[in-house]
Amino acid sequence: MTADVEGNDLEKVFIPVTGFLAVQLTGEPKWVESTAGAATPLVLPEGYVKVGLFKQDGGPQDGGDKEDDLEFFQEGYKLGGAKSRTLQITLAEFNDVVRRLITGKTPDKNGMITVDGDNDATFPMFEVLKGKNGMSIRRNGLGRIKTVEPDQSTRGEAGGNAVTFDWLRNDEWNGFYREWLVDPNAPKD
Repeated sequence: MTADVEGNDLEKVFIPVTGFLAVQLTGEPKWVESTAGAATPLVLPEGYVKVGLFKQDGGPQDGGDKEDDLEFFQEGYKLGGAKSRTLQITLAEFNDVVRRLITGKTPDKNGMITVDGDNDATFPMFEVLKGKNGMSIRRNGLGRIKTVEPDQSTRGEAGGNAVTFDWLRNDEWNGFYREWLVDPNAPKD
């Protein structure tokens, strides 16, 4: 479909149907280059691991905040407050990758870890959302866990951990993350 007389195009509406989050928890940070981030199939750099399934109602949710502006005595003068970007995902799997991600620790041979708080390390993240129309939104940047909120256990329902990540500003590209919109229906040059 092309745009209607009002300029609306239903084929450009993004309806998410699936996706994943991958993190690089060890080694020097590796970033996805521009052409690789737009490639289909997508190939992530060595060291990235997918964190597993999300709850149906726990798909990626973007957020952000802006601190109050700093105002001066002289009217009309102010400096904008610092901005932040967040990503919240409710992870349904409780596998070794998720345990290591949220605690920063690797289980011993018996599967035991000592939990003393959330992981405050920084690590590269790659988020992918795939849409019903074949488009995908892809983001790569540096993240850190802000909060981990375990779901209440409910008999017969999938549990999970709602994890909120801070996207950290990266001086290398002067932003929080790099984002690709991959549209397989877009005209090719």
